[in-house]
Amino acid sequence: MTRRRILVGTFGSAGDLFPLIPAMLLLRSEGHDLRCATTRTLGLYLRRVGIPTIALGDGSEIRVFSDPEIFTNADGGWESWRRTIGEYVLPTAPADVVTLRRLFGDWRPDIVAVSTFAVAPRVAAHLEHVPVVELSIYPQFSADTVAEKLGPALRHDVFN
Repeated sequence: MTRRRILVGTFGSAGDLFPLIPAMLLLRSEGHDLRCATTRTLGLYLRRVGIPTIALGDGSEIRVFSDPEIFTNADGGWESWRRTIGEYVLPTAPADVVTLRRLFGDWRPDIVAVSTFAVAPRVAAHLEHVPVVELSIYPQFSADTVAEKLGPALRHDVFN
């Protein structure tokens, strides 16, 4: 078996992270060099099980826990997704991309596996020509569907 360097990127809640932990532990047990790019708060869970993390965000994403507008069924729930992207993911994405590109220079992953809200790891991998695999616990939400539904929220300087 070839040992690979694998970066997993996830951004969101424990519900986005927890389904990925068993897969990360399995990959690590098979000898792969694995790291996870995620928020500081989610990184606490990973440190508990010994998975190295790269901190995304600036810590302000913790305010999601007191955001009265984050949970809504407006537009079939897509308004919550737009708010998540616009208020919590995109504001720090440019700095997160810079952080990840530095990591790629020091520790070049062979592959980057990303969950739905992992914008910065997806962009950094694209800029560094590293293959990306999309992971989702929401199979109905492919990258194309998300981009289509979140359209205006995704127009941000990180993509320019």
